[in-house]
Amino acid sequence: MLRPFVCKAEFYDMPVPDWSDIDEELGPPVPCEAGWELHGHHCNRVFPNVLQYEQAQTECLIHGANLGSIHSLNFNDAVF
Repeated sequence: MLRPFVCKAEFYDMPVPDWSDIDEELGPPVPCEAGWELHGHHCNRVFPNVLQYEQAQTECLIHGANLGSIHSLNFNDAVF
């Protein structure tokens, strides 16, 4: 199925034991680059291109991110 897609860039490469203390453990998130929006501790960017999964993941990797997954209606509403 072809759809627009969302790329998600991680701020931190290390796991945090208690996500409620992430700012205390690692500090506040850094600003997102132009064209990206901060959601929690991740930068997200919606790409309107209609691509297959593998092509979308490759496009995200080019931008230093991974293909994001949407697990809630609230997040879907926020990014689309």
